[in-house]
Amino acid sequence: MYTKNKTQIDIMKKQLLFTLIISIIGFGFINAQKIKIKKDKVLLDGKEILNIDWSGWSLETTIYELNTENEIVFAKTHPNGTLNYSDDDYLQILFMTLDKELEISDRKYGKGLVKWLFKNKIFDSIGKLNPKKVETLIKKYDEKITERTMLRN
Repeated sequence: MYTKNKTQIDIMKKQLLFTLIISIIGFGFINAQKIKIKKDKVLLDGKEILNIDWSGWSLETTIYELNTENEIVFAKTHPNGTLNYSDDDYLQILFMTLDKELEISDRKYGKGLVKWLFKNKIFDSIGKLNPKKVETLIKKYDEKITERTMLRN
C-alpha cells in the first residue's frame, strides 16, 4: 500500500484550492458583459445591439432598436422647478414599449444610465427589453417623485 506523507497531501490540497479559485474567477470574467458606447451605438461585447441619442446636454437620453427609430427607453432629467439648485433634480425613465415608468433621484446620465440598465439585466444580448426585469427594477428603485412633490407658484 502506497502512502503519502502529510506535507505532500497539504501541497495537493493547496493546489486544488488554488485551481478552484482561479476557475471561479475565470468563469466570472467569461460571463461579464462589456458595454461600450461608440458614436450613436450601444455595443455588447463588441456587437452593435442598440442605437442611442443624447440631447439637451445629455439631460435626455433615448435608446432605440438597432437601426430603427423605434424608441425603447426615454430618460429625462427634471430640474423640479429649481434651475440653480440640483439637489432636488430627478431622472424619469420611460420604458416606451411596455408603457412603464420609473423615477429616481440618483441622476444617472448617458453611459452611466446605459450601464446601470444592463447591470440590472433590462436588455437581453440582442437588445430586447425583459419585461420581468423592468418590473423588478421599478419595484426596487421607483421613488414616485412626481406623486409626492408639490410645486408652488
